[in-house]
Amino acid sequence: MSLLWFVLSQFCLCLLHVAAGRDDDAKAIELLVAFDADLECVSSSGYTPLLGTARGNVNAVRLLLELNADTTKRSRDGWTVSQTDNEEIKRLLLEHSKKSVRNWISILFRSWFNVCVSLCRNQNENKLASKHSVEFATLSAFD
Repeated sequence: MSLLWFVLSQFCLCLLHVAAGRDDDAKAIELLVAFDADLECVSSSGYTPLLGTARGNVNAVRLLLELNADTTKRSRDGWTVSQTDNEEIKRLLLEHSKKSVRNWISILFRSWFNVCVSLCRNQNENKLASKHSVEFATLSAFD
């Protein structure tokens, strides 16, 4: 275990907080997530990496949103990402919300459509089965 990891763990920080706090560390965020870093790790002040960066680091917020960081979390003092003063981050959050809603509607529609198709198939199979059993019964009567 490195000294840096020990120091960070003592202050209840994850490496994502450190990487997200720097404007030039998008690659570090991607690398940490590739190695299963927790997007929702909470610092001692109650901030997730997204909450910690939402006050100004637009690039980190964009990347964390692309990685599906939770936008509904609150810090210990009740602050949420949507309360940021940064207009560009507000725009990113709005776009992310719209995309999430569209994805949810798409999933819901596909599920509903698949259920309808299954029901139709079952009804058609039942009709087909009953038709064949009638034909079979009719043929059997002539034996």
